[in-house]
Amino acid sequence: MQRVWTSWKIGTRLAIAFALVCALCVTCAGVGLWGLRHQSRLSDQLIAIHTLSNDAASMKFYVADETGWQSYEAMDVAAYGPVKALAADDVNVQGFADDEKAINALLTSWHSGAMSASEAKSFAALKTAWDSYFATVPKVEALWRQGTPASFQAATAAMNTGFNSEQYSQVVTATDDIQASIAKRSAALQKTIHADTARVRTITLAVTLAALAVAIGAAFLVTRSIVAPLKRCVATLRSVAAGDLTVRAEVVGHDEVTDLAEALNRSVDATATAVSGITRTAEQLSRTSASLTSSSTSVIAAADDATRESGRADVNAGQVTTAVNALSVGGEEMHAAISEISRNTAEAARVAASAVELTSRTAQTMTGLDESSDEIGAVVKLINAIAAQTNLLALNATIEAARAGELGKGFAVVANEVKALAQKTEQATNDIAGRVTAIQHDAKQAVNAIGEIDSVIGQISDFQTTIASAVEEQTATTADMSRWIDEVSGNANLIAENVGAVVVTASSTRQAIDGVQVASVELAGLSSELDLISNQFTL
Repeated sequence: MQRVWTSWKIGTRLAIAFALVCALCVTCAGVGLWGLRHQSRLSDQLIAIHTLSNDAASMKFYVADETGWQSYEAMDVAAYGPVKALAADDVNVQGFADDEKAINALLTSWHSGAMSASEAKSFAALKTAWDSYFATVPKVEALWRQGTPASFQAATAAMNTGFNSEQYSQVVTATDDIQASIAKRSAALQKTIHADTARVRTITLAVTLAALAVAIGAAFLVTRSIVAPLKRCVATLRSVAAGDLTVRAEVVGHDEVTDLAEALNRSVDATATAVSGITRTAEQLSRTSASLTSSSTSVIAAADDATRESGRADVNAGQVTTAVNALSVGGEEMHAAISEISRNTAEAARVAASAVELTSRTAQTMTGLDESSDEIGAVVKLINAIAAQTNLLALNATIEAARAGELGKGFAVVANEVKALAQKTEQATNDIAGRVTAIQHDAKQAVNAIGEIDSVIGQISDFQTTIASAVEEQTATTADMSRWIDEVSGNANLIAENVGAVVVTASSTRQAIDGVQVASVELAGLSSELDLISNQFTL
């Protein structure tokens, strides 16, 4: 029964209980109304009987009063004679006449509808007896008017035992029969009313008690089916509030409280899953922060190395710039020498000797430039390797920050900055490498050109006849050399600028890694706080 009861919705249960109580209340009201209607009908009958009884009592009074007036007339006739005693204005005559009128009026207004069949028969006999009695009264008065003792005696005999007395006796008998029947019926009706009143009271009380019992039972069942599951849900919530996520509310039935218990269980499951995830995340975050700290330490060391190497590269770039400037000066001197050759062919031998010496120095200078370019290339490769390692570490830090979720957003920003700086460093070093390669290529061309100059100067003495054409060729070659030397000078300056940018980038990388290390320490602290929070729950 309890399982069936709890399978219904609370609204259905309340509606059934309310409908049942309403039905019982309607039953009680119906029983009461039936009792009131029955009592009202019996009361109407009793009122009618009482009215009829009043009519019979009035008739009884007139029966006695009428014979009294007749007796007074007889005494007055004996005392004063018939003339005075039977005068129209005599009090006894008038009293008798008034009673006769009242009797006739009572017979006319008699409540005959309330009479039984026997009473109606007796009432008909009563009316006949009164008519017969009043018909004998003039005969008695006629005897009185004779005024003789014999006539008076005859009248007295008629009143006592004669024709007048017989009719009067019938009136008395009919009246008594009516009164007796009315009294009997009144007593029986009163007894019925008392019995019906007791029965209605008993039925009403029984129905009322039954309604109370059913209402109390329904209230108990409804209350128990609602309060007990709610208490279990409250106990579950208190356990969850205390940190115990292993408890679950008992799910019984299909009502709203059952839905509440199921929702509570799902909520506890979701909370347990979330706390478990927080615990795992805290552990993973702790490991990630430790790994990030170690990685940031390695990146700091690499950044320091990059700073030192970039400083060296800056110095080398300065040397390259100096050498290129010197080469530019040599090119200008070569151009001046060739101009001198064109102005004074006679001094060709001296200029040739001077050119040999100058080309020798230029070759040495270009050789030093090539060696410096090689050193710059090695430094650039080292910086490029450091930038690639920094980029890889920044990528790993970005991945770890993504795993950390909301807590790793700040760390992800720092890692992205490091990654961007590493990429910029790599681009700069690649540009420097390209520039160094160009310098090496230009230096080799310059060396080749210088070799050609040396060859030309060696052949000056043998080919004096071709000095003019050689001077023209040398002039063109010198112009190309000037252009090459200018390009090398520009590239050397660009190398110096790029190396300076590498120094700045390495310093920025060092600062960014310091920020990463601070963020890793903060991540470790957050991991400890998450671990403390998750340890407050029992899974």
